[in-house]
Amino acid sequence: MADTKVQLTVEAFIRTNCLQNKFGQPFRKGKMAMTTGGEFEFDAISENRDIAVVISTSAYKTARGKNGSGKVGKIRADLYFLMLADVKRRIAVFTEEDMFRYWQMEQTDRKRVPANIEFIKVTLPDDLRAKLNGAGQKASREV
Repeated sequence: MADTKVQLTVEAFIRTNCLQNKFGQPFRKGKMAMTTGGEFEFDAISENRDIAVVISTSAYKTARGKNGSGKVGKIRADLYFLMLADVKRRIAVFTEEDMFRYWQMEQTDRKRVPANIEFIKVTLPDDLRAKLNGAGQKASREV
């Protein structure tokens, strides 16, 4: 089974560095109410609870060069819950350029993602990038 420690480390880095610096307030992982009455655990929630965030560390292409339909489906599900979040701002963060571009196209060209979801691409420090790439290679060997 794939080890997700690196992805969790990357998510923590994004919460405590990227998001906090960009929005000027702390973020934490946590549950938030949805407009449907249920709850969902988001990768990041702003301290004032106005912003809900989902974070993707996945590339669009698999290690074998195919389109990552499973990865896309997971993000699509996350975006669905993001749409239902009872917040002022909805943000999806991507660490991988190809996945970021795919979702931008889904939103702007194909009109399959609401305009009220903001997409952000973050650049990871070299050490975290290397760990994430290594974890991805290890996971692809396990498949």
